[in-house]
Amino acid sequence: MAKGQHLSKYQSGIVRRYYDHLDTIALDKLAQSASELYLTTEPKKVEKLWQAVERSLGKLTVSDTQVRAVLTSKDIKGLAQLVSDLSNPARQTKKSVPQRVRAVEDEGLG
Repeated sequence: MAKGQHLSKYQSGIVRRYYDHLDTIALDKLAQSASELYLTTEPKKVEKLWQAVERSLGKLTVSDTQVRAVLTSKDIKGLAQLVSDLSNPARQTKKSVPQRVRAVEDEGLG
């Protein structure tokens, strides 16, 4: 913030809430980009959307290997699955859950 600039209590509350919900905002933008990628056929727009996906993934807590895998392959279905997993972490796909954890869940111990 520049010297001499002060925010009112109301304004500082808005800024605080924005940063509190930054992960949700980034996830929403990621989901929108994934939806647009399914519908877009123009190469320039597709490239811009993948750049937006990269920016959104940078703001989320996602492992670097997942980010690299999605961005290098530019796999829209993989991106949609990642968005789904991030949206509902309790309902992760069987593929993304380690084998040992899956065995415990299947036995009803988890």
